[in-house]
Amino acid sequence: AKKVTLYSPPTSTEHQQFMARYESFSAFLLEFLDVYDDGVTLQNILDIWLNSDRSQYDWRRDIIKEARSFMQQIELPWTLIVDTSNRYFETKEAAYAWLTDALDQIEATLRS
Repeated sequence: AKKVTLYSPPTSTEHQQFMARYESFSAFLLEFLDVYDDGVTLQNILDIWLNSDRSQYDWRRDIIKEARSFMQQIELPWTLIVDTSNRYFETKEAAYAWLTDALDQIEATLRS
């Protein structure tokens, strides 16, 4: 049996499937890619994004739907979140905890 390391990066095929199937969600994760200022947290980035005109209502709704769907599936690896956002999460649980919190915040804006 092949030993799988904790961080086996997604294959290029998995990455392509992810980008195609979860278009809005993957685009949302890309928002976190380039921000490397010291002291800027994931929460800071989320706040900036939520207040920008890029985050349209329909896109927010699609992100929530796609991200929740992604967390339910097992076909594609959770490390796609790490790979796409270039943010390090120790475990799947840590990545999903952050994502769930972000989705709750996005969802709150849809109700306001």
